[in-house]
Amino acid sequence: MTKSSVAKLPVTVFDASQDSIRASNWQEYNVDRIELHRKMNHDNARQTINVPDIDGLKTLKCDFHIHTVFSDGDVWPTVRVKEAWQEGLDAIALTDHTSDVPSKKNIIGGPNSSYEIAKPEAEELGIMLIHSTEISRDKEKGGHLNAIFITDAVPLLNENTALALKEATKQGAFIIWNHPGWDIDTCKMFNANEKFIAGGIINAVEVFNEAEWYPRALRWTKQYNPQLWPQVTFTDWSKINIIPREE
Repeated sequence: MTKSSVAKLPVTVFDASQDSIRASNWQEYNVDRIELHRKMNHDNARQTINVPDIDGLKTLKCDFHIHTVFSDGDVWPTVRVKEAWQEGLDAIALTDHTSDVPSKKNIIGGPNSSYEIAKPEAEELGIMLIHSTEISRDKEKGGHLNAIFITDAVPLLNENTALALKEATKQGAFIIWNHPGWDIDTCKMFNANEKFIAGGIINAVEVFNEAEWYPRALRWTKQYNPQLWPQVTFTDWSKINIIPREE
């Protein structure tokens, strides 16, 4: 240790065993060795995602496909907001399924509950929370379709896919066809999806979802341009989001 590494500083010594703080003024302290209280961990840190703004527009880091305990997710809505803040996101959509809501035993609520619960936390942390839901149907009837920028998920519970999507668009929703290759060995353009795309109902298709990549879906965005946009979803969070970090 060099002489410059030691300085007489007014420091605070953390007593982790007592979970308290005691002051010790003007003692020798090695500035090359920093000890942090055990509660000052990664959970209190926000990551930075460096994506440049383009042509004067503000670039937002977003995830528009996330689930909570109100459908097939494992965590409370406010946890999703905290995860988004920690991972450096600017905006998220909680897209719980319209089927079996809530789907967990002992969970009481409805299709708008996750948004209503998460909204105050999002406002406090500065996360843009977009009111959304996932209209869930068999593949032949349209598959899973995220409706984002809605005002009320209740009318979207209609079992008739066309009527549910009509209500979503009436509310100003942007409709995304989710994971077109999920649970099958290939991406297939079903008649219902082609009809909804041609009618301007489906606006985008996921070309990447969690660990799945759909090259055929990307080709669809060129074939049906400009009706169909590519959509990239990195998570489709259902489990708790744990990112390994170096200790």
